[in-house]
Amino acid sequence: MTVIAMSFYLNIIRDRFQLNGALNACLIVVVLSITAVGCATQHLEDSAIITVEGMVTVRGNVPFNAVILETDGHNLYILKMDAATRDALTTPAMIRVRGRLYLDTWNALPFAHLEVIHLERQDAE
Repeated sequence: MTVIAMSFYLNIIRDRFQLNGALNACLIVVVLSITAVGCATQHLEDSAIITVEGMVTVRGNVPFNAVILETDGHNLYILKMDAATRDALTTPAMIRVRGRLYLDTWNALPFAHLEVIHLERQDAE
């Protein structure tokens, strides 16, 4: 619930029941408690484990560079992996990646990320 919606409902309740003083303070505490409990119990579904393949490259400038996988459909994923895997990866390369998909930011923009579970290099045909 947004602050605007919360204040709207708070004003309706206060006007309808003509609350003032201590009752008004209690109402505010109750509404804030309900909001806090609601926000604390909301959770996102477990992210999907997906498998994608495409061309992996390093994009961006140091220290803001990222290992990015581009699929044939031009979908872009930032790959999150341990340092040893990243150091062993030569780019550009065709790879297949299995990982946990989640949304995060890169260069202050929302971007799909894959937390790498398994990485497999595709042989050139």
